Amino acid sequence: MLFGFELDRRLHAAGSTTLSVITHPGGALDSLTPSRPPVRLRTTGERLCGLPAGLLLQSKEAAAWPAVRAVVDPSVRGGQLLGPRVFGIRGLPTLEPIQGHLADTVLAARLWTATASLTGLDPSLNLR
Repeated sequence: MLFGFELDRRLHAAGSTTLSVITHPGGALDSLTPSRPPVRLRTTGERLCGLPAGLLLQSKEAAAWPAVRAVVDPSVRGGQLLGPRVFGIRGLPTLEPIQGHLADTVLAARLWTATASLTGLDPSLNLR
């Protein structure tokens, strides 16, 4: 996430129209995901075991919605964080506040520099 926020700052500084949007799925459980024959069939046991967890968690299908919204919603801007609405664990995607270490631009820049050093690549060269 921190790398994604720094990427968006650098893209913006370089005058690029490309955005970096950060998403997270919340809590997802395979047993809550609908069957998709013949690829995946949920058993009765899986459905029953998933019932209690279904109060807090969601299916993998629902967990994908923050990423889908990031791609298709024209109101989404670079440097935003999208995640599930209910306690950040489940529900429709919503914008989340960027706080704590995720708001630390100095730490993000250090991560960027360390990544470039460790990989031997400088992503700054291709930001436009």
